[in-house]
Amino acid sequence: GRPTLGYWKLRGLGHPIRYCLEFLGCDYDERLMQNWMQYAQVDKPALLKDDPLANLPFFVDGDFVVSETLAIIRYVCAKWGPHLLGSTPQQAAQHDSALCSIYYANNNLRSYCYGYLPQSRVKVDEQLVALRVDAGAYESGVAEWIRVGLRTYQTLLGDKAFLFGAGPLAADFFLYEHVQCCLAVDPGALEALPA
Repeated sequence: GRPTLGYWKLRGLGHPIRYCLEFLGCDYDERLMQNWMQYAQVDKPALLKDDPLANLPFFVDGDFVVSETLAIIRYVCAKWGPHLLGSTPQQAAQHDSALCSIYYANNNLRSYCYGYLPQSRVKVDEQLVALRVDAGAYESGVAEWIRVGLRTYQTLLGDKAFLFGAGPLAADFFLYEHVQCCLAVDPGALEALPA
């Protein structure tokens, strides 16, 4: 049968996987979670039988189950589009470095969007009060962090249409999603980049 991508009913970490699947023309189904209890009581126990590391997102291909965004992207590309992982060992290593960098930057941005300080489960409001930090200064700092990060990726991209050559690799899909998230938080982020 067709593989199944399982994730929350939102873009989140699932969208870069969807981009890869769609680009590769892979027919797949989605299992969209609407609440934690559905996942914890129904889906996760079934997944744990085949994957002791079961988590969201997950990908089921026949009797094979893999979890975590980067592992899923690597599996999808290795199976249906190995060219999306790089054409030489050097390009593959550079690609993985960029993919990880973009993934971590995107997770930090998502933490902010969900109301947490990056890499913690401390609510931003509580932490700002505890640290006596002005919320406006924090927002301004987030915008600057976004712009510095985008300048880094702009440097990597240079005058190329894609990060590592004439066509997209998996990291390009993740970068596209990251830029969309950055623009949702800071609509002027791209205008602030040097031409």
